[in-house]
Amino acid sequence: MKIINILLLVLIFAGLDLSAQDSPYKSYKIDNGQLIYQQVYECDTMKADAISTMLSSEVPKIKGLKGYYKDGTVITAEFKNAMIDYRMMGGKWGSTPILLNSPFDANVTIEWKDYKYRVTISNIVFHSAFGETDLGSLLTKRKYSMWDNSNGARQVGDFTERYYTTLFWISPTKDNW
Repeated sequence: MKIINILLLVLIFAGLDLSAQDSPYKSYKIDNGQLIYQQVYECDTMKADAISTMLSSEVPKIKGLKGYYKDGTVITAEFKNAMIDYRMMGGKWGSTPILLNSPFDANVTIEWKDYKYRVTISNIVFHSAFGETDLGSLLTKRKYSMWDNSNGARQVGDFTERYYTTLFWISPTKDNW
């Protein structure tokens, strides 16, 4: 009887995947076996047209962003050889993970509607002297089946998540004339 109970428990827990595990991050998630960054920014007083104008003028100015293209309510772009500004997040050269000194590539999609816009970053790959490192393989274990909560992985995840969140926050300007 104990063996049957143990087998049942093993089968139950073997079927669990990363989506059932609580993420240690606010904006990183696993979607179709791939790590993505996804953040929704609220613009409480802005309609879709105003958000579109704001994004159209500010997104092309983001450091490291290339290939800007706008189609309807979607902006696509990509990071090519961009660098994480870990100093902006309070990091120092000797106390941050070495990976953050390496350039990265990623795909960016920005969508909007009334009162909000959503930024999705996918295919995040760092290029270091040791080769290419997919951010998803660093932040997860066992082929995206569970989050890696080690200190090094969490430090990279926290720095990159805060950096992307800050980078894409575009403050609406108010004309008080």
